[in-house]
Amino acid sequence: MKGYVPVFPRVLWGVLVVLFLSGVILVPGALELRGELDVPWRLPGGTRVLTAAVHAAAAFAFCGVLGALAVIHMRAGWRRKKHRLSGVTLASFMGALVATGWGVYYAGERSASFVSFTHMVLGVGGVVAVVVHFVRAKRRAARAV
Repeated sequence: MKGYVPVFPRVLWGVLVVLFLSGVILVPGALELRGELDVPWRLPGGTRVLTAAVHAAAAFAFCGVLGALAVIHMRAGWRRKKHRLSGVTLASFMGALVATGWGVYYAGERSASFVSFTHMVLGVGGVVAVVVHFVRAKRRAARAV
């Protein structure tokens, strides 16, 4: 990625992987807690809290990464008119994930289950959006060579 320090792509992918894995690990407990569903496996209490803390810390780190992407990557892509649809879709997913992630912690008890399930669905959609955006960019770069 032009304009970034060489380690930036590894930081970006590392944060995304930690977010994804910690989120996936938290899903069974959320389904049991928020959805009152019987799940065959979930993290024990202390481990669940630690995993949620890791997920939240990675989310804060991702907000910083997202800001760095907005300053260079998104602006440059927008000016060049490249990948606008997938970029806007991806940015929308990320914004909605940030908002619902905040809501998971601070939404009132009445809306906590809805916000939690929405966050999980958006997480899956966000993964798909990242993959689509990345694959489209790689394909376009390969055609340009």
